[in-house]
Amino acid sequence: MRKNLLIIFLLGPSFLFAQTAREKILADTSYGTSVYRLYTEPQKKETPAPKEYKAFYISHYGRHGSRYIFANKNFDDVLAELQRAHASSMLKEVGEDVYNRFLKAKKTCGGRAGDLTLIGQAQHEGIARRMYQRYPTVFKNNPHIFSCTTITPRCLLCQNCFTNELLRHDSKLEIHFDHGDRYMHALNPYSYNHDPIQAKRIDKYRFPNADWVKDWRKFKKKHMPEDRILHLIFKDEYIPKIKDADMFLLELYRNRICFPGTETDVRLDDLFTPEEMYGWWRLANIKFYYEKGHSNVGGGFLNDVCWTLVDDFIQRADACIDGSTAGKRPCVTLRFGHDGCIIGFLNTLRVGKWAETAKSMEEIENVFHDYDIPMAANLQWVFYKNRKGDDILVKMLLNEEEIDFPVESDCKPYVHWKDLRKYAVDIIEYIKTHPR
Repeated sequence: MRKNLLIIFLLGPSFLFAQTAREKILADTSYGTSVYRLYTEPQKKETPAPKEYKAFYISHYGRHGSRYIFANKNFDDVLAELQRAHASSMLKEVGEDVYNRFLKAKKTCGGRAGDLTLIGQAQHEGIARRMYQRYPTVFKNNPHIFSCTTITPRCLLCQNCFTNELLRHDSKLEIHFDHGDRYMHALNPYSYNHDPIQAKRIDKYRFPNADWVKDWRKFKKKHMPEDRILHLIFKDEYIPKIKDADMFLLELYRNRICFPGTETDVRLDDLFTPEEMYGWWRLANIKFYYEKGHSNVGGGFLNDVCWTLVDDFIQRADACIDGSTAGKRPCVTLRFGHDGCIIGFLNTLRVGKWAETAKSMEEIENVFHDYDIPMAANLQWVFYKNRKGDDILVKMLLNEEEIDFPVESDCKPYVHWKDLRKYAVDIIEYIKTHPR
């Protein structure tokens, strides 16, 4: 026993408190909501910059905030199935309650697929407020602010919420806005608006067309016992008559994870046990891993799709540093887009666990967690220069908390810009000269 305690002591606190994904979800089912997880404010304090270094440039990419259901069909199909069973008196008591919940939720969520919610708006306002408060040497010195967004309406609205919050703190801020297809090469390289030929190739490796989907369906059948919820809602004799029981359960789960980010007070939490939330999360997490993670799908092609976004970070930093953007003024670049692009960015740059490859579907949850990219997820590079101006440091924040660059440094989490720039440019050049 004393020997075991000694081993634990030597391994340190990370051993004592490390949680598996399953343990994390069983303790807090919000992690089982995948990329629909609500944004939480940062808890960790920033590491102070080395003495005499001051922030002068912020380069930001933000995912849109909480939205309504992914597709209206996800809501409408569940309600339609409940209505059919209700009309035939085939709902159990719990089923009637769920049916009434959906009727109530329809007033708020019906027909609003993809729209930004009020909660999503508030998420971006909070991120903007904290950015303004954290970096006074940027915002108090007449910065040049450029803001661009994908063509998706919810991203445009996020841009509006974010920049309005900045202007609320300082109405004299100079903000330049733009959006459109010309920015899609960087902001969403997965999009048909960027490159239809590339997007078509990407679709070959995504759900439901990819080869890995067959194994995903087998995994789902093996790990997801589905009868319990159906028997909870419907009378036994009705269950064989359900149009598509698998799809009904998937869409029920999608509504379960969506509702907390909307204005409705309807919840479906009680229908799913923590183990079931874990099970559904695994399926969603596997899909994200194969499509955006370091899965080496397509001969590694999908690992590098977001090199154009990395390149945009480099080019705009260069323009700020050499003064071609705004002379010697501080600068801020604000970009608004989507979850997969943040994952793809971290993957392309080979950052931490985002660059790890799983040996099997069973092991994906050990190296990849989509819940780390919640609604309003954001990535920030913050640049600092010393008083002489002969050295520039950069640090990276994911969801406003520091994460390491995969670059050697004598002042972590800060790295020297010249080292990071060379590292990133080398990756970009390799991808461009070794197409897969």
